[in-house]
Amino acid sequence: MKTYPRVIFAVAFVVTLTLLAVDGSAARKIPPQAPQDQLLVNPAADSTISEADPNTNFGSDLTLRVAYAITTTSSERLLIHFDLSDISPGSTIDSASLVLTVDKGESYGPKPDFIISKVAGNWAENGVTWNNYPGQGDIIGQQATTSGALIVTITSAVQDWVNGDANWGLEISGPEGSDTFQWAYMSRDDLSTPPRLNVVYTPACLDTFEPNDSFTSAISSQ
Repeated sequence: MKTYPRVIFAVAFVVTLTLLAVDGSAARKIPPQAPQDQLLVNPAADSTISEADPNTNFGSDLTLRVAYAITTTSSERLLIHFDLSDISPGSTIDSASLVLTVDKGESYGPKPDFIISKVAGNWAENGVTWNNYPGQGDIIGQQATTSGALIVTITSAVQDWVNGDANWGLEISGPEGSDTFQWAYMSRDDLSTPPRLNVVYTPACLDTFEPNDSFTSAISSQ
């Protein structure tokens, strides 16, 4: 299976300025303005779980499905996980958007509001099934379905994960019990239009500064 490298784009410069005291000694270093970075992340794992096929793994499928069938009263849910280790702890997540490309040939029915949730535990792409899925965790919000790309804002979830919360990825599910629908999206096994997570963030600034005695005296004498 071909994988994509994660890509980081630097979008600002870092400038450090040192002020000198009257005697010429280094007095204070002003920390740099933290740059914004943009990180385009490919999934580390994705799969569909199916209530109608509870022991079947779909980790190698080309599509990810969110569905409900009235005739069988069964659901399908989408799971996806991203490795965020390239973002340093303490960074501020300015925005994070998941983009999924719809497979129109495999999609039908009404356009429901999807439920976006964290996954409650660990799972493996080539092993997860409906019966061994760890379950739904905290609900992040809802996202309206469109006939085009599905764009889901998950800024708060990515911030939680960067801050140290366990990252077991996302579940996307639909309403159950009303209408029959299926919305299919290209998985990471589709090399042309795999899912993407676009993260814009401000890295943690590690520089600290304290005015020294020479600097404080120089300022006080002015």
